[in-house]
Amino acid sequence: MSDTDTYTIQVNFTYTGSGNPTWNFNPDKCKVKEKTSTIQWVLNAQNGSGNPLSGASLTNVGFKASNNPSWPGTTPQLQSDGSWTCTDTDTVVGNYLYCVTVQYGGQSWNGDPEVDNEVP
Repeated sequence: MSDTDTYTIQVNFTYTGSGNPTWNFNPDKCKVKEKTSTIQWVLNAQNGSGNPLSGASLTNVGFKASNNPSWPGTTPQLQSDGSWTCTDTDTVVGNYLYCVTVQYGGQSWNGDPEVDNEVP
């Protein structure tokens, strides 16, 4: 891999119309080994039948303030296509918890996976 590779995290969100949605992050733990890379979050929202969930959006991606050490990359930013990206400098080895927010039908839901910076 080159120093400019992109790691894509698929945020799989399924909502049947009642109760709480189900989440799946692919990969569940994003393992980054490069010195400087881009991490991209992409939403895959579906209804209970597996059809696209129109109107769902990824409204926030942020690294948790409780991370120790602190996240060494840039703050995730919303892109024009609805995805979110940040630069991971991978200067500090560690696991970094983050939170994503999906909004649908006037409600917001949060999911909490992690990025694992490994030794470059």
